[in-house]
Amino acid sequence: AGAALQPVAAAAVRRVVDAFAALATEARADASDPCAADDARRRYLERHREEDNGLALLARIFGNEWARAYIRDVLFPDLAVRS
Repeated sequence: AGAALQPVAAAAVRRVVDAFAALATEARADASDPCAADDARRRYLERHREEDNGLALLARIFGNEWARAYIRDVLFPDLAVRS
């Protein structure tokens, strides 16, 4: 039964990808507030630095200090430092 569903699943995935590509192609930046995207990105990064779901797992495996540094510097770096 699984093999019979593969073409159906592949077609469904293709429709999702096509729909996403169409949305992305049609998307336009909002020039009325040029800082809005940076502000949203900054809030996202700050929240994930403190509340990332993987932090506890990484801390158990590699230690708390390493895990926090990895989250802060690699996964969710401060935008001001990178630019």
